[in-house]
Amino acid sequence: MSKVTIKGHEYDIPEEPRGGFTFWRTFLQAIESDKDASIEQKYAFLLSIVKLALNFEQPDVSSFSELGKTFWDLIKPNIESGVKGYLTGIHGGAHGSKGGAPKGNKNASKNKTTPKTTPKTTPKTTATLLYNGNVSSNEDNITDKISEIFVGNDGKTYVKQFGFEIMLPDNYPEYPGPGHYWDQDNEQWRKRG
Repeated sequence: MSKVTIKGHEYDIPEEPRGGFTFWRTFLQAIESDKDASIEQKYAFLLSIVKLALNFEQPDVSSFSELGKTFWDLIKPNIESGVKGYLTGIHGGAHGSKGGAPKGNKNASKNKTTPKTTPKTTPKTTATLLYNGNVSSNEDNITDKISEIFVGNDGKTYVKQFGFEIMLPDNYPEYPGPGHYWDQDNEQWRKRG
C-alpha cells in the first residue's frame, strides 16, 4: 500500500479513490487574479489542487508563476487539511465498528459514568407534594437547592432541584431540611456549603 505524508504525518493511501473535495471560490479567484501566468501555468496550478486533493500527489511548483507559488503556499494547507481529515476519517472509521477509539487513544480511557438515577420529567397534575421550599432565583443568594419533593403519577418520589426532577430511589433517607440537596451518585442528602 502506498503512503503519503501530510503535515509531517504519514498515512496509507486507501485503495478506493477519493470521490470529491471542497473547492473554495478563493482558489478560483487566486488563479484568475494571476495576470502574469499563462493559461498553461493556470491549468497546471488548478490540476495541482485537484491531484493533491483527490490523488494525494504533491505537485512540482517550479512550473507555477511567482505569484502562483505564493498562492500555492496559501492554498496548500487548506487542501492538506481536507486530505488529512479524509484519511483519518477512513482509518479512524474502522475503529468505530470495533466499538470506539483504539486502545491508547486518550478518548478510549475516559471514564463514562452513568448516574444511578436518571433525571426525569413527570407530569404533576395529580402529584402529592411532600415538600415545598422557597428557592431564590438570585444565584448569589440560594436559600435552598430543593424546590420540592413530590410523588409523581407513577407512584415514585421525585426531588426537584435547580429545575430538574430527579427520581429518588426506593427507601430514600428522610429529607433533613433546608440547606440540603440530593447527591445522585452517592444516593444521599448532602449539606450545602
